[in-house]
Amino acid sequence: MLKQKFMFDFTSKMIISITISITGIIVARGIGPEGVGIINYATSFVSMFLFITGLFGSAHIKLVSEGNDEENCLLIYRRLFMLSVIIFTAVVIGAIVIKCIYFGNSSENKNTNLVIIITIVAIITGHIFQFNESIFNARTEQVRAQFPALLKNLSYNAFRILVVILGLGVIGLALSNLLSTLLLIPFALKYIKKMSFGKWDSRLAKRYVTLSIPIFFITLTNSFLTYSDKLVLGYYGTKKEIGYYSAAYSIGATLILVGNTAGTIFFPLFSKLLSENLYDKVYEKIAQFERFIFIFIFPFICCFSIFSYSIIVGLLSAKYVNSVGLFAFLVFDSFFIVWAMPYGNVLTGLGLFWVTVAINVIKLVIFTITLIVCIHPQLMNMGAYSLVVTALVVDVFTFISYYFLSYRKIKRHNAKYWMIQFLYWGMFYGVYHLLFMDFILRNNIFVQLFVYLPLTLGIAFGLQYLLGISNKHDIKQLKEILSPKKNMEYIKNEI
Repeated sequence: MLKQKFMFDFTSKMIISITISITGIIVARGIGPEGVGIINYATSFVSMFLFITGLFGSAHIKLVSEGNDEENCLLIYRRLFMLSVIIFTAVVIGAIVIKCIYFGNSSENKNTNLVIIITIVAIITGHIFQFNESIFNARTEQVRAQFPALLKNLSYNAFRILVVILGLGVIGLALSNLLSTLLLIPFALKYIKKMSFGKWDSRLAKRYVTLSIPIFFITLTNSFLTYSDKLVLGYYGTKKEIGYYSAAYSIGATLILVGNTAGTIFFPLFSKLLSENLYDKVYEKIAQFERFIFIFIFPFICCFSIFSYSIIVGLLSAKYVNSVGLFAFLVFDSFFIVWAMPYGNVLTGLGLFWVTVAINVIKLVIFTITLIVCIHPQLMNMGAYSLVVTALVVDVFTFISYYFLSYRKIKRHNAKYWMIQFLYWGMFYGVYHLLFMDFILRNNIFVQLFVYLPLTLGIAFGLQYLLGISNKHDIKQLKEILSPKKNMEYIKNEI
């Protein structure tokens, strides 16, 4: 059943991610880099403060997975979550007021500020989906956790396409987020109303707060790491540069959903296994996950990077050619994010939240120094490339930190397998670039994208199998994960 939980979570996020990517391509073509930049600047501005409402979700998942009274947990989590939403609302309104006073109200700022205000309302009302996701993730019921958000995202992206067709611009795009949220709230409430809420337990509430103190620092630093770079780029550069970066990220970040899926499944699972001192089981799950991402995900990483020009120009048009190099960096960066996820879950599963806080503080220092050095006009002045270089430096550091700290607990590693994989893919990448890319790039952009890219992926997977890096057991595992019958049985059981 764990494979089916992983597969549903992955599939729902894959559908969302692919939908966002396809819609993002249509939107990017329709409103251009500057319009994309305004939307992403506004989203980053509001999302910077989401750490406030992200305080208690992880604590709820951990406490429920440890076997505490779930009904009492639900009541406590609901009250704390509602309080956090009220605080978030007050803080973000204060931030937009300060922004208007400090930066003035030029015509460009008026447009951006209106998009920010609409985004604030959409995110505040959309917190019901976050609450729904946390309570059902704690029970590892992925269908109920993901289905409302899946429908919300599908409707949101349908509205975005309609907005582009009607030529309603960035204001229309912001309103489409709000409209889809309001339409799907009743569906999210349908599952929540079936839950039983217990009574207030002061001892349990204290544990929520105690666990959430380090989580506050984790989510605070993560908010800065995730969103502040776009705001800094908006200050030193232009909205158009944010648009180039965001367009590349919207396609390149698709692969990160594998890591997000792993985190969703592994956090409650590892909490349970580690509380029972089943370290061998934890290592077994990590080894399976690593083998899966190296055999089935890393080929896409390499091929997407090789064909970065074909993908960006073919999908977004030549006006996004400045996104090509950004995309090539971002796909490799996404792999380190995915790879680090289970090791990070070992630390949180052990309750070592303060260790994660320390790592995040160091990450924030590295992030700030790297970003300033790369972006400042009097230093390296790298523009949008500052963001991808900074992200790569920070995410490699994160993986190394998570790996070595979790290794101290599980005492086992898979380094030999990594070396074989990196050696193979390094040779494949280098040889393919040297021998074939000049010839491939002489062809029509759509021939590159729809003929040579799939052909290259086929060659990559085929060589893996012939060299013994992958085998029949891996294919059997993939078939089991993709099994329509088993996945439908799992979905029916939860619904």
